Amino acid sequence: MIGGSMTYFLYHTVPLFVKVVISERAANEEMERCWLHCRETERCWRTSPSK
Repeated sequence: MIGGSMTYFLYHTVPLFVKVVISERAANEEMERCWLHCRETERCWRTSPSK
């Protein structure tokens, strides 16, 4: 059961972790743009999909 849970955990977290690391720079730039946009208008909060 422990092995199955660990496999399930790694199966769902490792790809996400790798994706985050690979796209970290692009994501940070996108977040900065979103924050700058949110300062001017709060529409970003309503239109951006929550993940």
